[in-house]
Amino acid sequence: MRINVDLPAPFSPSKPNIPGDNVICGPRVSFHAENHVYTDPNTPIRLQGVTRRGIVVEADCWIGAGSMILDGVRIGRGTVVAAGAVVTRDVPPYSVVAGVPARVIKSRRPGLSGVPSEQDLTTTAEF
Repeated sequence: MRINVDLPAPFSPSKPNIPGDNVICGPRVSFHAENHVYTDPNTPIRLQGVTRRGIVVEADCWIGAGSMILDGVRIGRGTVVAAGAVVTRDVPPYSVVAGVPARVIKSRRPGLSGVPSEQDLTTTAEF
């Protein structure tokens, strides 16, 4: 497995699952594979526990500097995450995502099943 991570790249206590080869991460990327439960307004948040669904980053992805990847997200193969993006939902393979929250702004493979082409992106999908 080949992964390039520019330090510092903090990982939350539950380490993300990064199975793919050739994943590169810029500086100040953070993976937060845990989330606090806050559903009961009568109980302090710190006493309500956490969820840990994990994070999956597939092969050949580039995670730009300062990006934040949140719990439960799968980043599809060949995806580019723009610098400073906050990824809150799954990202289709070969996408380019940017923003807060991250949205698909481009496909690296127009016409690939399940991934919108640039022509299909008249309105971007929210992630």
